[in-house]
Amino acid sequence: MTLREFYIADLGQLRDASQRMVLEWPLLAARAAFPALRSALDQHYSDTQLQLVQIESLLADLEERPRPSQTEVLTGLLAAWHLRHAQLDRTESRDLCVVSTALAVNCQSFTVFGEAATLAAAVNHVEGMRVLPAMVEIQHTSLQRLGELKDDIATQLGATSITQWSTVLIPVRSPRTHATAQASAFPSPLT
Repeated sequence: MTLREFYIADLGQLRDASQRMVLEWPLLAARAAFPALRSALDQHYSDTQLQLVQIESLLADLEERPRPSQTEVLTGLLAAWHLRHAQLDRTESRDLCVVSTALAVNCQSFTVFGEAATLAAAVNHVEGMRVLPAMVEIQHTSLQRLGELKDDIATQLGATSITQWSTVLIPVRSPRTHATAQASAFPSPLT
């Protein structure tokens, strides 16, 4: 598989996942009792709609037809959420399940968006290099917001220590130049 094929496959996977999540975000939001969680999920819905349009535009710019891709990870996450949610009766437990699912979905898409941004640079796709880093930043912001909401919900459920629940902590890194990134990835044997 060439880098271009890998890039197109990532865009196809993001397109399929975004189409699926345009349907799922409203369901997750409808199940959320915590107003801040509902608001965050509504924002994810809006972000996903915009990302879907942008991904389709990138594929058109590459003169590629969207091809169906396997989004087994997303399918598995959503199937587990539907099953768990049906078994929960307490509102707080449901909110914890909803926010955990949203975090898992965003973690998976954050990784693929990052990979696609890297591949856009590798294949010198100018439009992808312009659009995808902004999408990565949106995903990063979403992960932080959902992590904070999960902490709030877990605290409401009685968690008293950070070890009683898990939060996605993705450090914010300052932008690096290509030369700096290469230097850190391939340290000199003399240092």
